Amino acid sequence: MNRIILFVLNRSRRRERPSYSDIKRILVIRELSIGDIVNLTPFLRVIKKRFPKAEVECLVANFAREILLYNPNVDKLHINDFYEWYVKGETKFKWSELWKRLKYMKSISRKKYDVAFHLYAGLRISLKLEMLFFQEVFKIGYSYDSPERMTKDNFMYDGVVVVKRDKPMSIPYADFFLKSLENLTGENEKDNLGTEVFTSEKEKLKVEALILSRQWNRAYSWIAIAPTAGNATKAGAMLKTYPQEKMKTVAQKLIQNDAERLIFLLGASSEREYAEVIRAENSRIINLCGELSLLESTELLKNCKLLISNDTGISHIGGALQINQIVIFGPTDDMQFTPYRNPNAVIVKAALPCMPCDDIICRAEQTEKLKKIERPFCMHLVDEAMIVEQAENFLKSQS
Repeated sequence: MNRIILFVLNRSRRRERPSYSDIKRILVIRELSIGDIVNLTPFLRVIKKRFPKAEVECLVANFAREILLYNPNVDKLHINDFYEWYVKGETKFKWSELWKRLKYMKSISRKKYDVAFHLYAGLRISLKLEMLFFQEVFKIGYSYDSPERMTKDNFMYDGVVVVKRDKPMSIPYADFFLKSLENLTGENEKDNLGTEVFTSEKEKLKVEALILSRQWNRAYSWIAIAPTAGNATKAGAMLKTYPQEKMKTVAQKLIQNDAERLIFLLGASSEREYAEVIRAENSRIINLCGELSLLESTELLKNCKLLISNDTGISHIGGALQINQIVIFGPTDDMQFTPYRNPNAVIVKAALPCMPCDDIICRAEQTEKLKKIERPFCMHLVDEAMIVEQAENFLKSQS
């Protein structure tokens, strides 16, 4: 036991911030989710600008790696499959995977980094402990506790960003990441630019070939809809997914309003059956769930005049492209998760005093009617006609 205590204490002593000239290798740890990785891109851009000679490496989950695959501000990607249980929609933390993860993190820590950013707020202690492997590294992370005293929530970090427990962040997630840079540079870091998603010629050619083979009319107005949030089956996905029948009404109405429109339904293969209900055998509504990768979806979005989505990864990709978009919010925080610096984004939501709550169990009064509703009450209050009206305004402005 004494040896374990000495091990922890030795690795938890606070280190001095390194000088700019000493920073040659930086590790950024933020593995999920897709939207969060998109919101990480301003952080990566600023850190590369601040330390142009440093090698910047990122640890990211396999399902989100495409977002950073061609990012010029990332020199190397480390791909982690630890969160596959999360992607599959399982709600319980996999303790059986923890030992494998710790071994993996230990191997990465041997690469002699100068700085490591552990960009998670509210992370369980068992996962924060992995930072103890980075013994001679200046480590920056988030904590509920002040850095003035060492606690079980922050002892593994040298630089600490304090977050408030059980309170909305009140700043966009991209700025939340940028705030951690202050621990390294001592300055308020912002470049007043948006997020970024880079594609290659490979994705462009794939989408062009698909357009030609399917004979989609480019003279039509193309609309993209992401009908679910978080892969349809992922834990908490239904929390922020607009009701299926309501999204179906929106899609069908937009098609009825103009004979020269195509709607593309975007998502993962697990969402395909869900999207089929929205398509309702309409030939001008095309279900592409599972057919396109993230970057291929990005290329398709470049051809669309409008994106309608929930608060999900595709909404942040649309924000990076700065296309016209409507994002439907319920219990999640629209201040925190709005498409970052996209002047063409419109938020649609109900107005309830309990919002945002980010709670799977709706806090509204549990009437018999409400108990039969799978979504939070606030999602059901968003009127389909309001979404259609806003969509028509966008489409008319481009005609």
